Amino acid sequence: MRYRVYRTIDKSPSLFGIEGSFFIIVGIFMGMGVLLAFTLGSLLGKMGGWVIFFLMSGAGYGITMLVQSKFSEKAFKRFVRKFFLPGFLRVFPSKLRCDDYSCFEGPVE
Repeated sequence: MRYRVYRTIDKSPSLFGIEGSFFIIVGIFMGMGVLLAFTLGSLLGKMGGWVIFFLMSGAGYGITMLVQSKFSEKAFKRFVRKFFLPGFLRVFPSKLRCDDYSCFEGPVE
């Protein structure tokens, strides 16, 4: 029997050359661009806000392309996830429960 295999099912989405998990960087820069555009746009005017937004979006795209050329997608996910791991784990001692002597392998002398 022959089965048709679609290889693009496993691939992450790509838009304008940016791979899947790198969209986080673009989203962060666009969010910062919106915040700066609203705050500085009130001082500089409507056109100044749009210019700031497009500059931040362009910077986000450029930095994303730079990071994407340095890291693979798997290495980037590992790098991001390491910030959410604890620095150490604390394991408290506990008593050994041997009510039915199942924790002893042989006869006790």
